[in-house]
Amino acid sequence: MSRLAGLIGWPPREAAERASAMLKAVGNGSAARQSRVPPGAVIAADIAQVPGTTLAFAGALFQPDSVDVLLDQYRQGGLEAVLQRVNGDFALAIVDERDSTVHLARDRFGVRPIFYWTLNGRFAFASRIRSLLCLADVPRDVDRTFTGLFAGSHYRTFDNAPERSPFTAIRQLPAAHYLTWKDGRLSMRRYWTLNAEQDWQTDEDELAEQYRELLMDAVRIRLARLPRAAFTLSGGMDSSSVLACAVRLRGTRQQAFSTVYRDPTFDESEDIKAILDATVEEWHPVQVNDPNVQDLVAEMVAATWSPVASRRRGARVGSAPRPPDLP
Repeated sequence: MSRLAGLIGWPPREAAERASAMLKAVGNGSAARQSRVPPGAVIAADIAQVPGTTLAFAGALFQPDSVDVLLDQYRQGGLEAVLQRVNGDFALAIVDERDSTVHLARDRFGVRPIFYWTLNGRFAFASRIRSLLCLADVPRDVDRTFTGLFAGSHYRTFDNAPERSPFTAIRQLPAAHYLTWKDGRLSMRRYWTLNAEQDWQTDEDELAEQYRELLMDAVRIRLARLPRAAFTLSGGMDSSSVLACAVRLRGTRQQAFSTVYRDPTFDESEDIKAILDATVEEWHPVQVNDPNVQDLVAEMVAATWSPVASRRRGARVGSAPRPPDLP
C-alpha cells in the first residue's frame, strides 16, 4: 500500500532523514521516492516534481493516468479545479515554493486517510498516524472524547467529528476536503458534497441500465490498473456483482477468495458455490474456526493506531507498542 509523509519547518537534511524514518515506521520506506523542498522534505511512492512545485501521492489514481499529469493540471488551473476532475482514492500533498504554501487533499469518500500536526511554524503530515508519532515533537496525549465515542457509541455514529484523531495533537483531514498551510496558519475547505437529487422520473429499465453502466465503469477503471486481479467473494450481492462485471469485461473467469466458517450461523459457502461455475476460475476458501478475537483486535490497533470498529459493541480501543522517537 502506498503511503506518504512530509515535514515543513525543519532543515532540509534533517527533514529528509525524519521523513524516511516516518515511512519506515509503517513498513513503506524502501520503495519510496524523496524530494527535499525548502524548508523540509516529502516522501512517497509516487512523486511528481517541476521547479518550484512538488506533488506527493498515496493511493489509486484512475483519471488522469499519472501524477505528472495531475501536477501539470495543478500548475495550470489550481488545486480546486484539479479536485473537481480527479478520479481516484487518494491522499495527496503539494508543496508550492512559488507562494510558500503546502496543500493536503483527501478523496471524496475518505478511502485514504491523511493526518497532520502543526506547532510554532512546523508542519508535519502523513497517511498513517504511526508516522507522526515517531516525531518526538508530537505529544501522545489521547483524545478521550474521540476514543470514548468509539468505545461507547454505535459503529455508525462515532465518527461525527471527522477532523479528530485518537490523539489530541494530531488532526485528520476529513473526506472531500483540502487544507492549505501558509506562514504557520491553516485553512480548510470542502471541495465536494453529495447532494440529494429529485426523484427519478423515467422508467425502471432506464434507471437499471444507467446503474449498470456506472458499476461496469467503476470495475473497468480498477481492472485497468491490475494485470492480474483477485476478488473477495461472499454470498452477498455486492461482491458477486463486482466479480460478475469483471468476468464480463475480461471475458474470462477470475480468481476469488472467501472466508468460510465452521459455524453455519456465519458461513455463506452454499450461497458462494451457486455462482462459482459461472464466474470463478479457481476458488480459494479461507477457513476461520475459533480465532482469538482479542489478539486480532490488538494486532489491528497496532497496525492502524486507531480504535477498531465493532458492529455490536461500539469499538475496541486496545493498546499497541509505542513507536520509537526520532532523534
